[in-house]
Amino acid sequence: MGKFKKVLLFVVAECFKALFRLLMFALVVYIAGKIIALETKKKPIDSKTYIELTLSDEISESRVITPFDLKKEMNFYGLLKNLEKAERDERVEGLILRLDNIGLSRGQIEEFSNKILEFKKNGKKVYAYAPSFTNQNYVIASLADKIIMPKTMGAMSEIKGYFMEIPYYKALGDKIGVKMNVIHIGDYKSAGESYERTDMSKEHRENMTRMLDTVYNNFVETVAKNRKLDKKLLNERILDGRLVLADPETMVRNGLVDELEYYESFLAKNEIVNKVGIDEYLSRKNIDYKTKEKKDNKVKDKIAIIYAEGTINYSDDTRKINEVIIPERIQKELRIAEKDPEIKGVVIRINSPGGSALASDIIYSSVKNMTKPVYISMGGVAASGGYYIAAAGKKIYADKETLTGSIGVITMVPNTTELMKKLEVNYSSISKGKYADLGSTVREMTEDEKDKIRASSVKVYEEFVSKVAEGRNMSREDVLKVAEGRVWLGEEAKKIGLVDEIGGLENAVSDLAKELKLEDYETLESLKEEKIESVIKNYLPKYLMAQMIGDNKITETIKKSDMISEELLYKPVLYAPNIDIK
Repeated sequence: MGKFKKVLLFVVAECFKALFRLLMFALVVYIAGKIIALETKKKPIDSKTYIELTLSDEISESRVITPFDLKKEMNFYGLLKNLEKAERDERVEGLILRLDNIGLSRGQIEEFSNKILEFKKNGKKVYAYAPSFTNQNYVIASLADKIIMPKTMGAMSEIKGYFMEIPYYKALGDKIGVKMNVIHIGDYKSAGESYERTDMSKEHRENMTRMLDTVYNNFVETVAKNRKLDKKLLNERILDGRLVLADPETMVRNGLVDELEYYESFLAKNEIVNKVGIDEYLSRKNIDYKTKEKKDNKVKDKIAIIYAEGTINYSDDTRKINEVIIPERIQKELRIAEKDPEIKGVVIRINSPGGSALASDIIYSSVKNMTKPVYISMGGVAASGGYYIAAAGKKIYADKETLTGSIGVITMVPNTTELMKKLEVNYSSISKGKYADLGSTVREMTEDEKDKIRASSVKVYEEFVSKVAEGRNMSREDVLKVAEGRVWLGEEAKKIGLVDEIGGLENAVSDLAKELKLEDYETLESLKEEKIESVIKNYLPKYLMAQMIGDNKITETIKKSDMISEELLYKPVLYAPNIDIK
């Protein structure tokens, strides 16, 4: 029987190996077929071409090319730079923005809007087309030369003030027998209050109201300026609810839409015959410039862009679908940048709500130890652990509505004692030594244990404050005034000294180049050295999962729920004695 089992296991193992080889072979054939198909379809760009740009998908900040990146999707910085190429291309007449849905964060919208303004300054036309408008996509639309909606009562507007609702679970927890011990350092550190309260704290309400008011006021001011409307009148119409479920004709009467046409009719009316997507444009554009690019082999100075996107972990957890930031990877990229003589400086693009205090501090130290200048560019959110890392940079850039700050610490330990009783689950334990069972989820936590965690959290908080004071050349007293878990928008953060400049990733790169006195330079985006086995392990499962459930289906509904959803999505559920600083 033993020999039979060994033979059976050997056969099963060989079958799996054969299947894996077959899958890899099929993948290579598929990629080769894609490449051949693309190459055979290429033709030069025609004159009077319009680039049709759809922004419904979430655009990642980071750029990692793998064998499973079959679509070769560009990252956000790539989008900005490729629009710059189109702006200089005399064959490109203009841009058509299809704004049915928006996958950009508020920070990305701000940087993208600046690129659209540059595009228009170069004499290019910009059209915006959408069947419905919200505050989010209308900000971009307001920059267009013409805004068009389809001529049907089924199209409508959802432009409004703001609304936010947050569920509170304490009563539910009491009912099912789960209690959450939330130990936070900082009165405004509110991430865990949904589990320990039945309603919103005054600190959280104050924080969110201030930010939501600022975001809304920025929206009104921007739209009024771009559309040349009376700001007071526009504000009144929005708050009166006149633009909620407003039909296209109402939008025209209020000066918010220029034309009512179905898409094909719009194209014909504006004599748009040559229309290509951004990917096709780039593919076809390269035909004309291959020879020129090959000749330009001169070694240039470089500025490296390192991406820190996702939650911050001490070590990699390949079970997570989303991006994570780990010290080992950031340190590896910093070492490459430090050793490469062609790389003169580094910009770290941070898009993170926080995470491990330990990991954040290690990355902070690595950035501080760089001999080459390091600038920080904040994306949609760079809060808590994300700000911890940012504070190490020589200069910090943020967009006006970047979520940042949140200098505080929180630890959460659930207590499921009552639930276990209801389920008739009994635990027997063996322990030795005081606090050996600290963090057990099936008993009441003692006040002594809470004090133990609180004391540890205070030390982490004090270190956090000290590192911010050191990195920003601020006194501890000044940092404490803006800490305690308060979340700030980028423009607020600049006023209180947490940020140096309002600007995007391109601003950070160009300003660093000026400091380094680089006249001819290029950016180097990816410093990752991925081995094939690492790629298969980390990306193949995510790729297959994305194909099964659809790209971004998990988060797209949540991200549309409200204006500050990015920060609220990331609830820390990390247990003592570990410390989380989201």
